[in-house]
Amino acid sequence: MAKLGSQKTNKFSIGTAELRLGLVSQANQLTQAESIGLVDDVSYTVSQTSVDLMGGFPRVPVDTAVTEQAATVTATMREYSRRNLRIMLGDGLAGTEPTAVTSSIDPAADVAAGAISLDVAPGEGTNFAIDDVITVYPDGRPEDVSVLQIASILTDELTFKTGQVTVADYNALTETGTVFKIFVSNQVPIGNITRTNYFSVMLVQQENSTGDPQIVSFWKAAIGGSMEIASNAEDFASSSMELKILQPAISEYSTGGDLENFADLIPGHPSGMILNGAL
Repeated sequence: MAKLGSQKTNKFSIGTAELRLGLVSQANQLTQAESIGLVDDVSYTVSQTSVDLMGGFPRVPVDTAVTEQAATVTATMREYSRRNLRIMLGDGLAGTEPTAVTSSIDPAADVAAGAISLDVAPGEGTNFAIDDVITVYPDGRPEDVSVLQIASILTDELTFKTGQVTVADYNALTETGTVFKIFVSNQVPIGNITRTNYFSVMLVQQENSTGDPQIVSFWKAAIGGSMEIASNAEDFASSSMELKILQPAISEYSTGGDLENFADLIPGHPSGMILNGAL
């Protein structure tokens, strides 16, 4: 006989799970490309509310029934990518991520504070487009930053929208040795939510004793918490991402629906499933 309290299996959980978020149509088929990146911890909770039937005298519980069941996934994330910010803001999953556009101020010109235009390095004006929002700053001095929107482009000269001017001097000609950088600022909108955006969820972790992947897969989810980002001088920032797990409608796993390939699985696993070995 084994000692009291001896282990029965080797199913001990340790290590951080990878949290993957993708389109509903990608459910159960998410790859590392859909990971939110570095996380401190990930947890999933299935909460239940029940009602008890009381009988006799004194009244005692004689039966109970689950009246509500809800699942949530929570992660402490570290990476503030555009994709992660959009997810936390409820803005859904962006399509193709924009290409980075970088340049510098023409080294043959000085740009004074209050300027309504500037020249980029020769030949690089074609990298920009009207209505682009750009950030301008001297390398190593991020405090001297200007954020401007382009109204027109003439070869390598960028002219800004009316009322927008540089707020610092960018003396690329006379301040030798300093590079005055410019990049297109791809915005993450705040307050632009018009409808609920849905996505699928997978948690992938390595089983400690066997090295097998342990997977928890949810068909459909939406953002459930707020976005809070705090910076400090003592540690790298972290934020909590909370997801509400939802049950897909029949139409979503019927013919033509995003989940039609899982029509045989979903009725028996309405919210998702834990995928594990035999024990």
